[in-house]
Amino acid sequence: MLIVARDSSRSVLALQLTSKPHDRDAQHFVFVGPGPWDSQVRPSWVRLDRVFRVFESGMRREASSVSRTQFAAVSSALKGLRS
Repeated sequence: MLIVARDSSRSVLALQLTSKPHDRDAQHFVFVGPGPWDSQVRPSWVRLDRVFRVFESGMRREASSVSRTQFAAVSSALKGLRS
């Protein structure tokens, strides 16, 4: 999961990360490349069309982060879906 926003004092909004290959130009996926969030460091995509509300009480305490460039690509794609 990629956390993209705080929803409330107890929850966040998150998008699914997947290592299943998707066309880089597919409308609902953004390529973010490999990263430490995947134990096998496989290339990853963020799925834009499924937003999850995740309560902090239900989160595992494992974390990793994407670069500013990767997050900006996801943010830009999300904004593009609203237009």
